[in-house]
Amino acid sequence: MRFSGFKKFIESIGGGSFLPTTWTGTEADPSSSLAGHPTFLPGTDVAISYSPMEIPNTQVDGVVKHFSYRTNPITIELENGTKLAMDVKQYNNIVGDLPIVPKLTSLVIHFQRRPDDNKSEVSQIVKCIAKFIGPEYLKASYGIKNKNQMP
Repeated sequence: MRFSGFKKFIESIGGGSFLPTTWTGTEADPSSSLAGHPTFLPGTDVAISYSPMEIPNTQVDGVVKHFSYRTNPITIELENGTKLAMDVKQYNNIVGDLPIVPKLTSLVIHFQRRPDDNKSEVSQIVKCIAKFIGPEYLKASYGIKNKNQMP
């Protein structure tokens, strides 16, 4: 009876699977005598499966302060202090008005990160949208074209 309640709980949070503790790395230390299950029995953990829609994303937007295309990696710095380092493939995935012109281009970047995470660690760039915010007559002089879709 207790197992059916546990099964309903797992199904209510989106499913999961049982994995051996040797796979998840949470197996009890055999030297600690009574802490955990006996060493001759396999232990199990529950691995909860998350759909890609539940991956937390953070949106950052700002005007480009510095842009260096000739370096490896390509570096972009926004006026709010956000620094981006991307390779050519990631740069080619930017959607919107390209090429990027410092102080005349605004970027909206979606990072794969929790909104409350303020660490200085590197985050995965999910999507990047560029918008030219300068006067319309300057678009032709900079050769700006709108790239609507990712390649």
